[in-house]
Amino acid sequence: MIVLYRAFFAQFFTSETVTSDDELRRQMVWILAFLLLPGILLMIELFFDYQGIVLRAIRYQQFDYLDDTLEWVAFLYVTYSMVTIGLIAVCEWDGLVFDRRDAMVLSPLPLRGATIVTAKVAALGAFLLAASTMVNLLNAVIFAFSTADRLGLEALVRHFVAILTSTFAAAAFVFAALVMLRGVVGLLAGPRVAAALGSLLQFTFVLALLGIVILCPAVWRVPHRELVNPTVTGWLPSSWFLGLFEQIRGSRRIYFYPLAARAWMLTAAVIAGAVLTSIAGFHRQMQRALAPASPSRPGGTAALTRLLARRLTGRNRVAAATCDFILLTLARNRPQQTLIAVNAAIGVALVCAELTQVRHLTELTSAGTTVLWIPLVLAYWLTIGCRAAFYVPSELSSAWTFAANAPAGAAAYWSAVRAAMIAIVLPPTLVVAAVVTTPLVGWVLAAWHTVFVMLTAIVIVEAVALAVDFVPFTRAYEPGHAKLKTRWWLYVLGLYASAWWPARLELSVIDRAPAFVAVLSALAVAIAAFEIAGRRRSGVWSVQAPDYSADPFATITVLDLRSFVPSQS
Repeated sequence: MIVLYRAFFAQFFTSETVTSDDELRRQMVWILAFLLLPGILLMIELFFDYQGIVLRAIRYQQFDYLDDTLEWVAFLYVTYSMVTIGLIAVCEWDGLVFDRRDAMVLSPLPLRGATIVTAKVAALGAFLLAASTMVNLLNAVIFAFSTADRLGLEALVRHFVAILTSTFAAAAFVFAALVMLRGVVGLLAGPRVAAALGSLLQFTFVLALLGIVILCPAVWRVPHRELVNPTVTGWLPSSWFLGLFEQIRGSRRIYFYPLAARAWMLTAAVIAGAVLTSIAGFHRQMQRALAPASPSRPGGTAALTRLLARRLTGRNRVAAATCDFILLTLARNRPQQTLIAVNAAIGVALVCAELTQVRHLTELTSAGTTVLWIPLVLAYWLTIGCRAAFYVPSELSSAWTFAANAPAGAAAYWSAVRAAMIAIVLPPTLVVAAVVTTPLVGWVLAAWHTVFVMLTAIVIVEAVALAVDFVPFTRAYEPGHAKLKTRWWLYVLGLYASAWWPARLELSVIDRAPAFVAVLSALAVAIAAFEIAGRRRSGVWSVQAPDYSADPFATITVLDLRSFVPSQS
């Protein structure tokens, strides 16, 4: 069981986007910094206001408002813990349950089902403990010293134990709930629905994590007693674990205690549900391992995306086949979908940050930059996400096909990449443009705006497509190709050039038909120019087969069970 536990636990830390263990460790450091930074920024935003409240409470011996504020800060940290652990869990969406490959590898081995399930559950528990400690321990120390430094040593210890226990319990609740959800969806709806739900949850949790920091100053102005009142927010899971925090720190507000009991009971219930779904999922996968794999045919939006891409490639069969390869690979692989979902969430978070600056809702009823740039932000970040996903290898062996059958010119490959990106980016961008502007400015102005957004989005895609000079998913990953640590300013500049400045330009000519038509014509000329540049650049494309190790067994992982089998001599 120990060998299986280690193998299952190692699955959470394997990635196709790294070339060595050193690179993996560096990526983990940056991921840790990304996850911890919002919690630190949260306390920085709240610290000075909270200290003033503490001083006034001590001076006038009025601690009711201090309790309201402390509960509000604890509520935020519990929510932050749930969102962060939820994000970590959905990033490992497929690793939360048994899959067909696990069953095919383990079913021939002389192992009991109980041993395999126990090893999997133990690996999930160890992963939860490691992730929760990484996120919550430092935040608990910061929270305790920031909220109890003037209230004495006993209060400091109580605050530390209370916030650490409540955030750990909240993390366990959301992690177990996601494990149970993944298992239930896989059992009832199948892998296709599970994959779609995973991408949606990744987008949601990234957006929620960014929103905690972005929206915190706006929410801070709301009276705290209204936000932590059990009769108002008692149905929220965060409120249950806030009740646990209040119970452990010895609060006099006993109406929180029923919420604490609810937190304990529901956490135990979802953990039991996660274990049961793991058992059921194991037996289902063992049955499927004995049957031939059914062909996977992406449907729904994937089929519509492929149809649009084929129209864009025209009659070029090489471009159409390459475009199908790109879209089907993207539809079937989690790491690539994660990158697109994360970048889309960044775009939505930036839109939310801009909307928090609106002082009155009447400002949104006119065609302003705050409204007009929304679909352009989405188009920009979806395009960046597509480019990042294309660099993640998935079908390296397919490079042999392209290398052996590559035509004399590679213009078809560039056309396929451009068509695939447009098919992914354009439909959601146009839907957002129509949905956002039509109720606010009317259908006539919204129609003109949608045309402007369509042409601008195509320009963005054409420009970014020039940076891709290979067939996506067929080349080994290049560490640090994005260069976010040193070239982040280019992404910021690109956001302004792709969204803010075009929105300002549209706003200046939207009430003058001749000028607006001239702008649309200029965008069409820019698209034609990028088309010509892309076809010329396709001459330097790289279509090469990957270099494999001389040892055919170099990439095979062996479960060394011999050291755990007693000798029969």
